[in-house]
Amino acid sequence: MEITINGFIGKEDGSSDWVLDIDYPIFEQEIKNHGVVIMGRKTAEVNKESLPFEKALNVVLTRDKSIYIDTDSIVYSESELETLLNDLEKKGYKQVLVIGGQQIWISHTIIGQ
Repeated sequence: MEITINGFIGKEDGSSDWVLDIDYPIFEQEIKNHGVVIMGRKTAEVNKESLPFEKALNVVLTRDKSIYIDTDSIVYSESELETLLNDLEKKGYKQVLVIGGQQIWISHTIIGQ
């Protein structure tokens, strides 16, 4: 993971260009290969034009699920990451792709999971 010295993966206004156009096909293939994309609420908001990522279950971690409505391809969860990973494993998912955001990286140790 890369982060700037001021603590941002994207720009200070919340926007990002973290997937270059030339890399996007690789990113899409990774999403398809994993089958589940997990992101934080802010990452989902910044990328709302691109959501849902196709051919994958999109899971958005949020502290207040009540303001969102789940769809067939986007699920909002208040679960801790570890609980969510266990639930996804029980549903048959073997891999997940965590694409951010900052609070997930700060709040959770996910190396090796």
